[in-house]
Amino acid sequence: CGLQMRILLLCACFVLVSCNRKPKVYQVNLDEEPEERWREVVEDFKPYIPYLNQEIKNHFVYPFGQLLCWLCEKLALSFPQEYYREMSGIANLSGLEFCHVVGLNILYDVTNFNNFIGASQFACSSIIAEDAKGNILHGRNLDYMMDDLMRNISVIVDFTHNRKVVYSAITFAFFAGVTTGQRPNAFTLSLNARRTGWYILNILMQIYTSFHMPTGFALRQTLEKAESYEEALHDLTKRHFVSPSYLILGGTKSGEGALITRNRWSAYDVVELDVKKGRYFIVETNFDHWNKDEDGRRTSAEQNLMALGIERLDEGYMLAVLSAAPVTNYWTVTTSVMSAARPQIFYETTMIRVPVE
Repeated sequence: CGLQMRILLLCACFVLVSCNRKPKVYQVNLDEEPEERWREVVEDFKPYIPYLNQEIKNHFVYPFGQLLCWLCEKLALSFPQEYYREMSGIANLSGLEFCHVVGLNILYDVTNFNNFIGASQFACSSIIAEDAKGNILHGRNLDYMMDDLMRNISVIVDFTHNRKVVYSAITFAFFAGVTTGQRPNAFTLSLNARRTGWYILNILMQIYTSFHMPTGFALRQTLEKAESYEEALHDLTKRHFVSPSYLILGGTKSGEGALITRNRWSAYDVVELDVKKGRYFIVETNFDHWNKDEDGRRTSAEQNLMALGIERLDEGYMLAVLSAAPVTNYWTVTTSVMSAARPQIFYETTMIRVPVE
């Protein structure tokens, strides 16, 4: 009876999904000069700049605002030139101060998803799973405290080279990094915050590494350069990151799915899908998987996936699991289901959420 009730509730989530809206899809042409790549996105979202400026002022507070601006501009000098130039272009096209654009692009590394600027109750859910046919499905809810603003500036971006989509992301206008993306016929990835230690340690790590590669840019670089699940897994477990994180990775073949629990230096723990051992899904929110689930999101998703079973699992039911409370909650901004072997699923399922009270 309990199992049937869960399945009925998941079916009801299909109806709720229709209340949400689709993000607009843009192309960022990597063959263009970096300063020009984001022109269309910036032009379309200029009406939201006053709201963005207000949010920025909440963090660049007097008397420290000028110091933060100076620090952001100095840190940006050590970024890869391509990304520095993209941010410079975004600033020039939008009228935003360059230091504020830099601040937006390092927000994860400085705050680790709201640790410093104010705790939100939730902050992202990711699921990697394998269905009965060996297809890999990657589910993702992005939760964020600045929910209304983020909903209004959410976009899908196809990054192209020689008129071909190299990789895609659900991201935000004025933000050049990536926290959720796919490389067609290769792999999918998403980033969840891992809250360990004080935010000051993130800042010290930034200074130590000369802030060469903010997390959002590191993931974008992986999407651009890695050509397979194996290459992406190696890259994401070995390179240094400024802040701790959970990285969820999916491939195109049976067994190609991983949860990477990272400290600042490398992978601390890696768990991969293994259907033969009964591990056909892995759920990650914002707590180490070997510890207690503190807010019920992971437990709820796991129970719903168990109720479905591997035979029923498909992209539709994955979307339903992501849509069920508390996995979807007031702070949920966007939801996506990805499958690297079937890239179109990403566009069909990605949505901007109507707030859940």
